[in-house]
Amino acid sequence: MGVNETGGKIEASDFVKVFNRYGVSLTDIAEVVHEDLTVVSGWEAGGTRPGTKVQTKLIGLRDIIMVLSDSLSAPGVGQWLHASNRILDDERPLDALSQGRDQTVMEAANAFVDGSYV
Repeated sequence: MGVNETGGKIEASDFVKVFNRYGVSLTDIAEVVHEDLTVVSGWEAGGTRPGTKVQTKLIGLRDIIMVLSDSLSAPGVGQWLHASNRILDDERPLDALSQGRDQTVMEAANAFVDGSYV
């Protein structure tokens, strides 16, 4: 999944716990990575591990959250991810992520941080 600051592997359960702090629910994660909710619940419990494609999606979501967290509180990040966004043709960022528009969502996040309040 990646390496954390101590050099250890980052597990899917770590992502799920962090995302939850930012208002991203298990259902949101399941929709973004196109997995069944029970599978994502298993990650939270430390069970099964996601495949490489899903890991990449989780890392992308984490990176977007990190960009936004420079300017927003944890609840604010969640609100941004769930709100309609003009740069994304009035779609919610989470919906755009589930459609594979990760780069466009990252651009929208960077625009927000740079002061383009959309």
